[in-house]
Amino acid sequence: MSHWSSPPRQAWKIAAVFSAVMFGCGCSLLAPYPARAAETEEEFYQAAYITARLELDLGDYDKAIDRLEPIRARESCPPELLLLLSQSYLRDRNREKSLEVISEAIERYPDFVPALRFRAINVYRRQFDKGIVDLEAALLLAPDHTGLLRDAALLLSRTIQEWTLQGDAGAPLRRLIEIYAHLAEVQRGSQKIRSLVRLTD
Repeated sequence: MSHWSSPPRQAWKIAAVFSAVMFGCGCSLLAPYPARAAETEEEFYQAAYITARLELDLGDYDKAIDRLEPIRARESCPPELLLLLSQSYLRDRNREKSLEVISEAIERYPDFVPALRFRAINVYRRQFDKGIVDLEAALLLAPDHTGLLRDAALLLSRTIQEWTLQGDAGAPLRRLIEIYAHLAEVQRGSQKIRSLVRLTD
């Protein structure tokens, strides 16, 4: 679930931000808010997201972090920016800070599924029990999300491997069977929808 009311709309804004990041040219979009009276708060957040995303993709993790950290303190800071900041810290090999930021994002926006998924898979890594808790919470919000179902199945498979050594793999095994059954059901439903769409074309 996205918390943007709409995606970044202005092509000129994206081009301007890209030019500023790639070539270092001046751009009022990169100045602190409120630099432009006509710019809404959401447009400011979108411009910050685009810029930091480019910086992250270019390997300028410090720049992305420096851009996003001051925004993090804002009460209205969108979860997408907090997720991006957590990703930047993780790419910068600061797992502790990444966990701090993504946990803050989940506390502030408990219905933001991408944050739960990111913490479960990328931040917790081999802490499978914690990861499963996050994925189960995400599945309550998006029960038919095939990516989440596959992630949960993967983590449960790894949990079963560990719990088998302790002689107690029954619970995760039963949950894994449930997830695979539901995943198959969701995929069959998707195939039916695609078939209906093709028939109406």
